[in-house]
Amino acid sequence: MFKLVFGIVAIFLLTMAIKWIIPNREKPLTHEQKMRMAIEKNRKEALRKRSGLLSGRRVNRHT
Repeated sequence: MFKLVFGIVAIFLLTMAIKWIIPNREKPLTHEQKMRMAIEKNRKEALRKRSGLLSGRRVNRHT
């Protein structure tokens, strides 16, 4: 059981390290990175809209 958890953590850390090292070499974004950026953008936009609605003024961009 412990070995399984440790293995998963080790793999996760390895993938994170690789992801941090590779971007230093200037290269085009992968599909996954584009998707992640889009999701972040959408989340920020949604938060902005929600805060706008809560404050009482309507935020109605990109309609």
